[in-house]
Amino acid sequence: MNLMSFTQRLAFFAACGFTSFVATANDPVTIEIEQDGEVVLQIPLVPMAPIDVDSETGWIRAIADSEFSCATDPEVTCEDVQVSMESPDFGSFSITPTSIGPGGSVSVNWSSTGAWECEGLGLAGTAWSDALKSPTGSQSVVMNVDPGTYEASIRCFNGPVDDVRGPIEVTVTEAGPTDPEIPEFCQGRQPPDMTATVNCVPGSNADCRNYAEVYRAEFPGLRQARQIFANRDEYIAMRFTVPTDISTSVSGDWQWVTPQLVPTSTGRNMQTISRCPGDFNQQVILDEMGPNCYLKQGALPPSSVQWAIVGGNVGSRCALEPGETYYFNVLYTNSAAGTPSSELNWQCGNDDPGPNQCSNNTTPNF
Repeated sequence: MNLMSFTQRLAFFAACGFTSFVATANDPVTIEIEQDGEVVLQIPLVPMAPIDVDSETGWIRAIADSEFSCATDPEVTCEDVQVSMESPDFGSFSITPTSIGPGGSVSVNWSSTGAWECEGLGLAGTAWSDALKSPTGSQSVVMNVDPGTYEASIRCFNGPVDDVRGPIEVTVTEAGPTDPEIPEFCQGRQPPDMTATVNCVPGSNADCRNYAEVYRAEFPGLRQARQIFANRDEYIAMRFTVPTDISTSVSGDWQWVTPQLVPTSTGRNMQTISRCPGDFNQQVILDEMGPNCYLKQGALPPSSVQWAIVGGNVGSRCALEPGETYYFNVLYTNSAAGTPSSELNWQCGNDDPGPNQCSNNTTPNF
């Protein structure tokens, strides 16, 4: 495939709103940068790696061959190279949670522009600084260290040009995660004989009572797929706080698709956004939250409760106040919408009793 058709494919994917595709063996694995009609730089890419296209900003992100940078190619100088992790340049560095028990995991997320590679600094005794990292990525870091306060930073660079972010402090407590306190006015709203699941992400120590641990960042999270599951007689109740500085133009939901990993059984679920964990009381939620904060999935494709920020274009979405704390609740059930909490069942699929685990891939969409 020649460069022109490759460029046309990028434009097609961006115009259609797609954000990623994989170059095939017949595609060129080099990006050419032109200035005044002349090719001024050729950047070799890692074969068969994803090429991400941001249809809103026009940014194209790809994984460059690790052997190529302004320091290793004699034809390229570093005079005009700029590396940034500043938010206006689509850079970031975050860790969630910043307090965890021994043996728990924290999610480290970063992005940069102009960098070829990044290196983790700090978090002694963990895998954070074991290997070089891509310019944009995420890593789950297991904190198998003694209780105490640790610092983490990241350095992203292209040859001698770099940018450093951090440090961010991570506290390892004396004990593991404890059950969060349920607000007094929420007592008795949860389905009897059911409990909130703690571990709902396969292969992860993420505490599923904490939205930021499940979706790798504070609400609304990262736009990355995350498989979640619940065991029989468990519901999911993720606590989150809406940022005080969130734009009123932001709105979103969660995409639900068939799971890819074990457990692979799936079924319809009930979703709510409430001020209480495990709250599936339709009328109570309507009275406290207003309309559109309660959803019972029906026929395919799976749907999701939708949200928007008060002051923005709320329309038929659940209205969220900046600075307020809510719970995103999910229960796998075939009970009808409006069923009293005391009568809700746990059910995965149509067979009775059915599987003992139910799962979906979910992605924050905003």
